[in-house]
This record gives sequence, C-alpha cells and structure tokens, in this order.
Amino acid sequence: FPSHDILLKLDCEGGEYDVILNASQHDFVRINEIMMEIHTDLHPKHKGKEIIEQILTKNGYNKLDSVQIYYWDWDPNGRPVNYREAPFVNLHWKK
Repeated sequence: FPSHDILLKLDCEGGEYDVILNASQHDFVRINEIMMEIHTDLHPKHKGKEIIEQILTKNGYNKLDSVQIYYWDWDPNGRPVNYREAPFVNLHWKK
C-alpha cells in the first residue's frame, strides 16, 4: 500500500510552481506535509506565492509557518546596509 505520510521538501529555485501546479489529486492525498522555499521571481510565468497557497489550501493543507527571508549589503566599514526583503519565502504546510 502506498504511504500517506509523505513529507515533501521543495527547494528547486523557481521550479516549485511546476511541481505544485502539476501535482495530481492522488499526489496530494499521499503527501501529508510540505516544506518549501518559494522563489517569487524566478518562474517565467508565475510570481508571488498566492497561487501555490491557493492550491495547497484547496487540497486540505494548513499553513503552519511562513518566514520571509531578508538580506543586506555591507558598507566598506563592514556594517550592514540596504536591508531588504529577499524574493523568496519559506513555507511549512500540513494536513
């Protein structure tokens, strides 16, 4: 019998849209938990995290955690400057 307690970890540099958008209903039934990094700017068609969140919610997942990643540059004196939101976010979903 196929397992229904699969943890899917996605970190595929923009490919997460294709994985989630092309997953079948059977795939979602088998996957109990999803941890992913969404690159909100790398996919040629899809941007942002909304479409992925809609699909996961529709398939019975609840978002447990969402962590926006930030980064900065360093000035010549070694101090962080230009603190800004990175174009990716880490998400944790579970049924």
